[in-house]
Amino acid sequence: MSITPLNQQSSASLVGTKADNLWLLTTLGYQVPRGLTIPVSVFEKYKDLELEDFQDSKEYQTILGLLLELGLGDETTFAVRSSSPNEDGKDNSFAGIFESYLNIEIDQLGKYIKKVWDSTSSTKAQHYARQNGIIQDLQVAVIVQEMIDGDYSGIAFSANPANLVNEIIIESVKGRGDKLADGITNPDSYLVEKRQFQLIHHSQQSATNLEPAEVIRLARIITSLEKNFGYPVDVEWTTRNGQFYILQTRPITTLTSQDSAVEQIVGRQKSLTEWLSDLSHQATATFRHSDSRKRDRLDLLNQFGQMPIEQTWEFEAILAQELSDDLAEFYQEHQDKPVAFRVIPKNPSDQKFRIRGITLKQAINDWLPNHRLNLDRYTLQIGLHPTNNIYAITLVVQGESIIGEIIRGGHHQLTQGFYTSSQPINFSYIIPPGTLTLSLEDPEIRDTLSEIIKVISLDSNDQLIEQLIDRLNATVVRTDQKQFIEGYYEAQISELGLQIIDFN
Repeated sequence: MSITPLNQQSSASLVGTKADNLWLLTTLGYQVPRGLTIPVSVFEKYKDLELEDFQDSKEYQTILGLLLELGLGDETTFAVRSSSPNEDGKDNSFAGIFESYLNIEIDQLGKYIKKVWDSTSSTKAQHYARQNGIIQDLQVAVIVQEMIDGDYSGIAFSANPANLVNEIIIESVKGRGDKLADGITNPDSYLVEKRQFQLIHHSQQSATNLEPAEVIRLARIITSLEKNFGYPVDVEWTTRNGQFYILQTRPITTLTSQDSAVEQIVGRQKSLTEWLSDLSHQATATFRHSDSRKRDRLDLLNQFGQMPIEQTWEFEAILAQELSDDLAEFYQEHQDKPVAFRVIPKNPSDQKFRIRGITLKQAINDWLPNHRLNLDRYTLQIGLHPTNNIYAITLVVQGESIIGEIIRGGHHQLTQGFYTSSQPINFSYIIPPGTLTLSLEDPEIRDTLSEIIKVISLDSNDQLIEQLIDRLNATVVRTDQKQFIEGYYEAQISELGLQIIDFN
């Protein structure tokens, strides 16, 4: 099997499902970045040899020559991505299991092609294969594509993974998608009703975002992909100069009954190992509840339970017009820092507004004036926004156990089910006797979870605990050594430290 451009047909068994899908996309007329596929046969030939052996080979010279024929030379940077016959299928996605690399210079291609090959023997790849009953040796082809310096990039689901097949979910960040994959930037999220192509929800996290007409145009493209492939798809995309490019498609493997998933976890109908493997955002999302009293609940956890939460500062919104009083002093100190910026109505029936990830200067000077609000009717709630999301955690305290997920990167991955930077690790903690079980052993994550469990446990100050229970109308799990408030928690660890960011 030869090294071929992406627009030439090859067998999926030789170049992998991802590359085969890209060929189909070009055949159907979608815009796909130029590139080539290195088949499994080259992997088998060079996987156990040194990098220098591969770089001196005729196959490597063929790769460089073909890229030049495609018009991709020294001025181009590349994405080097895995494409395995085991990967991106309807049953097992392998998403994030094999390594992929972005923004690679042409003189570094050999090194990163070899790194993709080496990822087949990684601990996480071997564990995932065993967990999903794959007994044959893992093989991988490699896709080398031009990097598109996109105006906006993101991911999209042609069906809501929460089992709502008539909803399209789109996530978008300004610039290239690696900021989303690495958890550096929280994305804008859009929810589109599929039958009428109506934008029904927009969660804005940035000062600049896709225009509604662009969102609908992208939603139509995503729907056409679902029709052409014959099943719901998970899509990576980017846009440059008004042109949408499809970077990858794969089946959505998480469409299951949400009620069933919750029953398996809360009802303990399966063994520990079995329901750990079933735990996902679909189950924990059932416990999430969005309302205007979220901040009040967090303040109570901090006041009576000494749990760390996001520090926020509150100001009368009218002070933003002239930057006066306390807000002026705060602005002077923090103007160039990224913030979580919330505009809270004094009348609870009015709409609230929020944005994350832009600087305080951008929020006050650009974003807030664009909303043309009567600022006398609002207060500002401002917190510092993390720029380095290390871990995100969701967990449920129920009865005498704690179950949850942890992932490297931003917390939107767990709450929305978009695993862009790594795969989540599921965990269970049995309160008596204090046994912590992980779906994939990782000493650093074990230590992190132990610290989080310690943070959400309550001390023995019964008076404070009783006040907390009364104010939250909550239930406490009590043992000889530990006490926990039952409920759903979200937490994140960043350069700002560990913070509880939601509780229901």
